[in-house]
Amino acid sequence: MRTINRINHVLAAAFALIIICVVASAAHAQLGADDGVRVEADLSRQSVYVGDEVSYSITVYGADNPEPPEIEFPGLVRAVFHGRSSQSFTSMQVDSSGRQRTVTRRSFVFQYTLTATREGIVEIPAPSVEDGGKTYRGPVTSFRALLPSESTEDLLELRFERTHLFQNETIEGECVWWIGDSTSEFNFSSSSIPDSFEIRPVPVPGGSQYTLDFPLAGQTLTGRVDTAIRDGRERSRFTFRFTITPTRTGTIELGPMQAIFTRQSGTGSRYRAYVDSNTVAFEVMPVPSAGKPDLYEGAIGSFSLASRASNTRVNVGDPISLTLRIEGQEPMTGVQNAPDLTRDPEFSEQFKVDSDGWREVMPRRNGVRTYETTVRALSDSVQEIPAIKVPSFDPVAGRYETFASDPIPLSVTAVKEVTLADALVTTPREGPTTPTRPSIDHIELTPAAPGLWAHGSADQMRSDPGFNLAKTLQDPKWIVTLAAPPVVYLALLSVIGYRRSRNPELVRIMRTYRAARAQSGIASLRTYVSGVLNISPEAITASDAMQLPIEDRLRRMAYEQMLIAETRSALPTSVSQDPALLRSIHEQCLGACKETRS
Repeated sequence: MRTINRINHVLAAAFALIIICVVASAAHAQLGADDGVRVEADLSRQSVYVGDEVSYSITVYGADNPEPPEIEFPGLVRAVFHGRSSQSFTSMQVDSSGRQRTVTRRSFVFQYTLTATREGIVEIPAPSVEDGGKTYRGPVTSFRALLPSESTEDLLELRFERTHLFQNETIEGECVWWIGDSTSEFNFSSSSIPDSFEIRPVPVPGGSQYTLDFPLAGQTLTGRVDTAIRDGRERSRFTFRFTITPTRTGTIELGPMQAIFTRQSGTGSRYRAYVDSNTVAFEVMPVPSAGKPDLYEGAIGSFSLASRASNTRVNVGDPISLTLRIEGQEPMTGVQNAPDLTRDPEFSEQFKVDSDGWREVMPRRNGVRTYETTVRALSDSVQEIPAIKVPSFDPVAGRYETFASDPIPLSVTAVKEVTLADALVTTPREGPTTPTRPSIDHIELTPAAPGLWAHGSADQMRSDPGFNLAKTLQDPKWIVTLAAPPVVYLALLSVIGYRRSRNPELVRIMRTYRAARAQSGIASLRTYVSGVLNISPEAITASDAMQLPIEDRLRRMAYEQMLIAETRSALPTSVSQDPALLRSIHEQCLGACKETRS
């Protein structure tokens, strides 16, 4: 029994030792992972009204170069990222030996603006930050979104002419806000707009004296303020128009539109209030398959086409620059590119079409798309450049219609084929004829003629003078041989420099980057985007940033920074801008330009 007890004690001690080792190893691993990097998350307010903004910041301490955080924001908020900033703190510390040393600590701040779109508790998940191949997590945060009091003095109306639509059809809608009293600081951010609807602004008609811009669904809309008679009395109203494009089929509801604003009462007190509009239900149907043309590529609506050729008198195989202009109502659904000419037998059987296809001519104008390509006639029987066709679906008439450009008359001249026999130079027919070459059986061997492989006699070889460097360098053939490589190298350098100077896109991007770096704030980003896309700086909007030839993450960051500047109606230099973002965008734009050029 004592032996058994002793064994039990030994086993218990061994088990306890194993537990201690496991715990110590885990603690050691935890300490190893804790390398001084800390992530914190903060909110500027704990409660806000729906439609109002709250600042959300993530601070990373002790990291070298952290990546932007990964956060799954809930559907109750809309988040806009403003970039990264950094700070450095230097202090003096005394170590155990009494010596002083300088310690520098850095922190990185990632700033967001959150807008609550619905009432409720908004919980933001723990942010995840990566630095040096390791991932660090911050705390979970939350705030309460409150709905202000509903106004009984205001009225909001949402109107559409039709509610039965086809997929990708675009129609206009109108929203009218009848304002009850003195109002300021309004927004429509909490309006209910499904993701399957694309919203675009409609320009305000000329002559409107008082207009206001505001953000809605990622776009900047403009409304006009005027007065009209409502319920027998004159009232102020705010009207804005926009287009919707449903991208999926089914029954889809739009609305209610919601205006949240600050109201000033007759006593001078101010309070937040809201008003909701009606909801509109749409029946969205797919375009019919019956009667669909073979060349149909999704175009909806009416278009006009015009084509132009650079030369109408050519030889077979000569390049012809072909320009196509398409006009229609924005967003010109289904006209993301010009028609594929290789699918049209009238082109593919008579012309060789450029393998790169169409190239869009920039800058793009509203309601206009211009494209260029190169074609070559395959034979002299070609008499015209055929009409270029765009099949489209007319949603009002409910049928397909093909829009086409006019054919272009063409005169093609055949080119004589030159063979090797044509290139041989023969003796004239007059005069003595060349004797017939004897057959191989009667050919007599003769001494080889002097040349590369014909050596002289041994006496001649012995009497041949030795190699003389000075004399050799005076020989024109050797001078050319030695001088040719450096001359060719310098010529290649000149050609490369000339080709670079002939690349207008590359030159324009480099010039744009220098101009952008000379500015501060969000103006630098706006200058760069307008220069790369060749759009007037006065006409640039946040949505244009999504056209940059860069990765989606950088496009989204540029779009969000430009959008927040627009929504705040701030001066371009008053919104901070991370220079690293501009540098990254420039590097990718350069890469895309060089890849396209090559």
